[in-house]
Amino acid sequence: MFLIAAERGRWRAHSSKNVSKLTAVIQAVKNHKLFETLPITLVTVAIPLMFVIVSVLANDVPRDIGIVSAVLALIFLVYMFLRGRNDSIVMQAISYVTAAFAVYLETKYVGSWASFLDTTEPFYFSVLAVAIGIIVRYSRKTEFKTTPLDYLVILMVLFAGFLLHNLPDKAYLGPMVIKLVILFYGCELIFTYARNKQQVFNFPVLLSLFIIAFKGLIY
Repeated sequence: MFLIAAERGRWRAHSSKNVSKLTAVIQAVKNHKLFETLPITLVTVAIPLMFVIVSVLANDVPRDIGIVSAVLALIFLVYMFLRGRNDSIVMQAISYVTAAFAVYLETKYVGSWASFLDTTEPFYFSVLAVAIGIIVRYSRKTEFKTTPLDYLVILMVLFAGFLLHNLPDKAYLGPMVIKLVILFYGCELIFTYARNKQQVFNFPVLLSLFIIAFKGLIY
């Protein structure tokens, strides 16, 4: 009855224009330039730093990984210095492979450093995932669309699920897939969003490949 009477009397609820202090603070943070630049800077620095640290800490690097790393390092070097390209598809593909090598070596070949990395890596990948999520959610420069990487990630997750179900002794593959997904999307954001900082990413990738190649073939 009250609603009917109110409608007949043309009563309207007045929306409050007052904004809470918490809402204002959150909006100010979201609109601040650092909210956009800080996450991508973190991703651009953290991922190649992880590549270098793992390549240095890895022991008994398999020879086949050393050979592949040496070949990829030479190709990467050619594109960087002889062709003057810092953002080619070839270099991006090599970066993805480097990420896969880093995750594999970090899981299987870090020796006495394993316990330390087991303690620190949850924090590292959690912060990295949050930074990537902020970039994707609040980016104002890039419209994210479905890419071949998305389909690759889906296949990786399905394959890992199959292995975990049928081969319980391969349980370490589950965390490996999660790490790879985070690193792959982080790399994609660097290629898309930080072209002016590409050298910050490329040199550590190249250095990591040379270290892995050295340890796999000579050390």
